[in-house]
Formats: sequence, structure tokens, C-alpha cells
Amino acid sequence: MDLLDRAEKNLMIDPTLIHYSFAFCASHVHGNRFVELTLGLKKYRLIDNNSNNFRPDGVGSVTHEEKEKFQEVKERLRVLLENQITNFR
Repeated sequence: MDLLDRAEKNLMIDPTLIHYSFAFCASHVHGNRFVELTLGLKKYRLIDNNSNNFRPDGVGSVTHEEKEKFQEVKERLRVLLENQITNFR
């Protein structure tokens, strides 16, 4: 079970942990340290402050499956954050 699975079941997951996990995946897939996430009309720029401008894992190629999986995770994260913001109490 991954972090998003647990968060989707309303378990509290440290947002910083989710951020760094997502930023690491994004830097692997895109080869940089910046990722923009749009929620409604607001755009967020997620930054991995611990990386330099190189891929953190040293891998220079990404498979099609990795890109597709990343898009799935990105969409799940968007839905989760939208839900958390909408239902904030």
C-alpha cells in the first residue's frame, strides 16, 4: 500500500513526505526539479530543494510505462488535494 492509498483512506500523511515523494518522481520523469500542479484556478510550483538540476537517481531515460504511471499518480494527488481543500474544517 502506498502513501496515496493511505491518504485516500483518510489516514493523515505528512504533507512534506508526499511532496518530496512526488517531487522525486517528477524529477525522474521530467529531468528537472520543478513541477507545476494546477488545482482549480490556482497553480502551485513544487520544488525539490534537495536536488541540483540533475536527475536524483542518475537515470537518464524514462520508459513509457513510467510516464503513464506518473500521470496516474499526479491525477490521484490532484484529486486528493482538491478533496482536502474542499472539505477542510
